Parts: sequence; C-alpha cells; structure tokens
Amino acid sequence: MLGLWSSWWFYRGFDFNVLQYMQGGDFLVAGVRQPFYAVLLAMAVGYGLLMSWPERWRRRHPDRYARVAHRWWARVAFPKRRGWWSMRVRPATTLALAVVGMTLGGVAAYSIGLSEAVVDGEGARIDHVRLHLSGATHPLGDGRLLGTTQGFVLVYWPSARRVDAVPIESVTRIETLPRVRSGRTFRERLLGR
Repeated sequence: MLGLWSSWWFYRGFDFNVLQYMQGGDFLVAGVRQPFYAVLLAMAVGYGLLMSWPERWRRRHPDRYARVAHRWWARVAFPKRRGWWSMRVRPATTLALAVVGMTLGGVAAYSIGLSEAVVDGEGARIDHVRLHLSGATHPLGDGRLLGTTQGFVLVYWPSARRVDAVPIESVTRIETLPRVRSGRTFRERLLGR
C-alpha cells in the first residue's frame, strides 16, 4: 500500500493516472522500488518507540511513578489513559495513528519532491533515456525515465511536458544518456533558490 501511495503522489505531479497502467504484479512490488521507504519506516518505528517510552516506564516502575505522579511535569510526560491529548482513545491507538500519518505524509512529500526533480531535470536518480522502438529507423527522442510496469515503460518528455506509456513489446532498446549536472549547489537546491 505504501508503494501505491507513493506512485500515486509521484505521477500526480505529471497529471498522469498510473493506476490505470498497473497490473497485479506491479501492486506487489510497488513498495520495494525506493530504498527510502525502509529509512522512513525505521524513522516511524523509532518515533513510535520514543513516544511509547513513558507508558512502558510507568508500567515497569509503578513505585517510582507513584513518587512523581503528583508533580506537574509528570502529568505531561505520563498522561493518563484517557486525556485531552488522545481525543478519548487509548494512547497506543493515538500513537499508531500518528506513526501512520507521519509515514504517509513523509512518503507523499518525498514523492512530490522526486516528481519536481524530474521536471527540473535535476537529481542523482533521474535517468535521461533515449527510446528505440521496433520498426523505427530513428530513436523516439530524449526523455526522462519515470519507471516501468509489467506492460509499459513510462517516460516524461520535457519538451512536450507530458508522460507517455510506451508498451514494452514495442521497445527494442532503452539507451541511458549521460546525466545532466546542475550548476546549483546543494544548499540552493535544498532551499529552492
């Protein structure tokens, strides 16, 4: 599901509905196409462990908790099971919803950033390609490879500012072109200046 969520946000930047071109096998491998998902998942689990630490500490050390429970900071660090902060649900449920929300938001932001990098022609992971089709004497043109499905090669054409889904059967060769390096520094790309 995380891969589908990411694909939808990535191709949304091109006004292209990739779900119409995906097949059953594409849904199964959509989540493993980006290694960043593992990092994001580890960050979300780490956040969950960090935020659940006070509750675990309170259960493991009830005598220590009883000594500090009357202090103002203990009410903030160790909230009751049903308090204003949890919208009348258990803390574990609130934490799970926060982790899921953080993960979905992070994947959406990452995917939107990738689609903007493709349009700008910058980034280390953008493959500039030239497609050769069966029966054609000349290559189709220079584009940016967005990805593949089981049946299609998805290419962004910067000159026309559109995405084409080229059937895999008609592609004889995908030639990778040298990457275009931007003259902008990392700080300029990060801050958008």
